[in-house]
Amino acid sequence: MKDRACFLVVDDEPIIGIFLQEALQDVGIDSQYFKSAASALAASHGADFAAAILDVGLPDMRGDQLALKLRAFHPGFTHRPRDWL
Repeated sequence: MKDRACFLVVDDEPIIGIFLQEALQDVGIDSQYFKSAASALAASHGADFAAAILDVGLPDMRGDQLALKLRAFHPGFTHRPRDWL
């Protein structure tokens, strides 16, 4: 049996990050929430995230830069930011 997918959620505004985490939980998707790019990168080593929801304007790194770094650790990620919120 395969484990459930887990999404990475990164936003420096807790109200948004927690909202996204709860919304994902409501539809049966596990997630881990981080307030900074640095903490998300540290946690991503050895983790198997199915997808990432990234804030574009993080204080320590832009969301597109974080996406590129995550892709280096997770080749399954594609860097195609189709939908920016």
